Formats: sequence, structure tokens, C-alpha cells
Amino acid sequence: MQIANGRRAASALLALAASQLTACNGGGSGGTTSASVPTGSSAVASATVSWAAPTQDTNGSPVSELSGYRIYYGTTSHQYSTTIDVPNPALVTYVVEALTVGVTYYFAVAAVSAGGAESALSPEVTATIS
Repeated sequence: MQIANGRRAASALLALAASQLTACNGGGSGGTTSASVPTGSSAVASATVSWAAPTQDTNGSPVSELSGYRIYYGTTSHQYSTTIDVPNPALVTYVVEALTVGVTYYFAVAAVSAGGAESALSPEVTATIS
């Protein structure tokens, strides 16, 4: 798993299969960031999270019942206050909206089977939104 924000990169393996997570907060390859400063509000931006679809289960057999992914994130390490279900297994990019500029976010992702079983979370990665 990697996070590309010019600050940190880490490798990891999801319990279901190898995966990649990328959060870009400005200029990174494949990333999109939009920022606006509404009157009377804090600045907000987005992070693009992307990953490689798993191809093998932990036992080495081909993944056949992948139903999607679940993105976990929050502002405290290993304490994820928000989850996003991505119910399409073909979708490998998701834009997380309304992130506060200047705040560090912690992200992890899990694969979800058709039966609702969830893989172990990927190792945590961080992104400071700028």
C-alpha cells in the first residue's frame, strides 16, 4: 500500500490480496484535488484514494466473490471515525470529499466479499491535506 503525498510511502498486503491505496492532495500522479474557501467556513479539499483490485485470496485461490471495498479514515491514528462503502469491485478510485486543509488524515482500506466478510485492514497511511 502506498500513499503519495510527498510525505510517506509504505508497502502492505490486504488480507484478501495485494492492494494499493493512494491519497493525493495536490499534483500527485492520478490524484485530483479541489479546494475552495466558502465565506465564513474553513478551507476544504479532497483526497483521491485508489488501489489495485485483488486477484488472489489469502489461500492463493483466485478471488471470485469480491463485492467491493470499505475505506476507513479519521484524524486520529487507528481510530477511524468515518467509513465509505465502495460497492463496485471494478471501481478502484474514490474521491473523499470535504477534508479540512491543514489536517492530517489516517486511511486504511479493506476488501469486502459478496457474503459481507471483510478482510483485515491494510496498514495505516497518512496524508496531510494542503
